[in-house]
Amino acid sequence: MKKSLLVILIISLLSVTCCKSFRSEKKLESAGKSHSEKACYIDNILGNDNNPGTIKKPIKTIGELNLRLQKTALCIYFSGGQVFDGTLVLNITGIIC
Repeated sequence: MKKSLLVILIISLLSVTCCKSFRSEKKLESAGKSHSEKACYIDNILGNDNNPGTIKKPIKTIGELNLRLQKTALCIYFSGGQVFDGTLVLNITGIIC
């Protein structure tokens, strides 16, 4: 009885967390459309360095992010709850996201 109650509680917490994360992504996506900012999304689990770096198709590594930052200034959005290996190289040019 206690185990089944615990499982139900865990599943409930996970579903609430996923829904909250999805709503946050939608807010970021709509905010990105209203501004003319250039953004790059990075996700160590779902990303791929061949992706364009959008919220739906994020890049994977800090190395790829550094290459893109050499070409243009970007607002960077890291996926939460992940660890990213590497060194992020930033050259501040006055743009704050």
